[in-house]
Amino acid sequence: MMKDQITNLARCLNLSNPIIISSSPDVRNVYFVLEEKKKGDAITLMEDIFVSEIEKLRKEKNNYPVTLMFMPLQYMAHAMRYAKKVFKNPSVEESLYVSIFSNQDKAVNEYVMKQLKMENPHIRLIFCTSVIGMGFDSPSVCNIIHVRPPRNLSNYMQEVGRAGRRGQQAKAIIYFNLSDIAPNVPGLQRDIVDLCTLTTCIREYILGHFGFKKDESSPIGCKCCNICCKKCLCEDCKLALHVSELNL
Repeated sequence: MMKDQITNLARCLNLSNPIIISSSPDVRNVYFVLEEKKKGDAITLMEDIFVSEIEKLRKEKNNYPVTLMFMPLQYMAHAMRYAKKVFKNPSVEESLYVSIFSNQDKAVNEYVMKQLKMENPHIRLIFCTSVIGMGFDSPSVCNIIHVRPPRNLSNYMQEVGRAGRRGQQAKAIIYFNLSDIAPNVPGLQRDIVDLCTLTTCIREYILGHFGFKKDESSPIGCKCCNICCKKCLCEDCKLALHVSELNL
């Protein structure tokens, strides 16, 4: 929670000078990525993202990392239609992908939640809305993809927290363009706009927003985020840069 939220909560509970015990929200095993979309209409841009992931799933099958793809409900039907075309419309029990939303069939939701409690579930790609948030605890999720920015940073961190629960390396990607963070987008808060326009460390910005700082155990360079990765001077990154220069 942010400082103003804590203050408001204490006021609502009529607490005077409460002792507050807090811990850093730093998810050290999560690599953060901000990816600007190409120019185009909203549906085409969404398709580019989910088609790419579905094709990876088709090739990698059970080796594809368990991924939550957060997307608006109106685009979920397009993603499911394409996935069914690729995988020839399998049954729920055979499917490597599924969609989760508030009005989804109860039996489907229960099956998915049971699957995701496993360390190595059969289901690998989950198209979902924010309904899969609070109280969801899966040991298998490795990737979080937002096809457009969430409405605020608190929601974002709650959804990112679904990944890497066993300590496994995880990745959180936000796809965005200027239309996604325009002033007329309903409910969009300034903290997400500032996040998407960062030129400095993503992790540092997120922690600072909640009143914390990176410490000696926080990832740095190419282990931290895609902005820090561009500036990384570790031996692996130096070697990769040298190889790319030789291939020019």
